[in-house]
Amino acid sequence: MPRSVEEIRAEQTESATLRNLSAVLDAKLTLASRLGLYEFEAGEEGLADCSEAFRMLGRSERRQIRELINLMCSVPPPEGGGAPPRRTGNRLETGPERARRTAGGDRAEGGTAGRAA
Repeated sequence: MPRSVEEIRAEQTESATLRNLSAVLDAKLTLASRLGLYEFEAGEEGLADCSEAFRMLGRSERRQIRELINLMCSVPPPEGGGAPPRRTGNRLETGPERARRTAGGDRAEGGTAGRAA
């Protein structure tokens, strides 16, 4: 089943690529939302060439937005539904290792979970 952009953004916390694609998408959405106004204002000022340029830019931005969304949807979700491995220090930390560390502390990293006081 296809994932929504919201689901992809929820997964992006561990993926630099998805964070970067999301940041570009946000910037393009912001720009595309303004280009219609710019086109209108240029037309009101009698600057037909500028108005047409803004219209063409808007069309291009909307096409690129669709391409970005399709690209984001094609990135596979992390295996096992968890986050992909991430580098911590000199090693990769997998989802279960990260879960143990964040749930109660990793003894190797000085955590105190499970120790008697």
